[in-house]
Amino acid sequence: MSRPNWKKWIQIATGSLLAITLIYFLFVGYLVSGGFRNYVTFCSKYVPLLSEYRAKNLKYPDNLAELNKPSFYPRHDVSMCGYINSGSEYSFAVGEGLIGIAIYKSSNGEWFHD
Repeated sequence: MSRPNWKKWIQIATGSLLAITLIYFLFVGYLVSGGFRNYVTFCSKYVPLLSEYRAKNLKYPDNLAELNKPSFYPRHDVSMCGYINSGSEYSFAVGEGLIGIAIYKSSNGEWFHD
């Protein structure tokens, strides 16, 4: 009769538990962060572009597709900024995490997180 090798089983169990924990946190982190994309930072890059557009055209654009997409954001989708133009001002509404939202209003130039 052979004696079980407890050290080996403990190492396998510990390694498996660490791997499962890592996979779980990466998966949850991916969901919570919108695929590791920070849309608050991305949409904030449009603020100076919108100011320039208004200075030239005396109005804000109807949609963000009329502006050049900021560099270094190839995976970000401009439609996720939730751009709303109300004539004299604009806002962004961006999902954060699983149930949160961040809202930017041009009237005060700040992000509100809910």
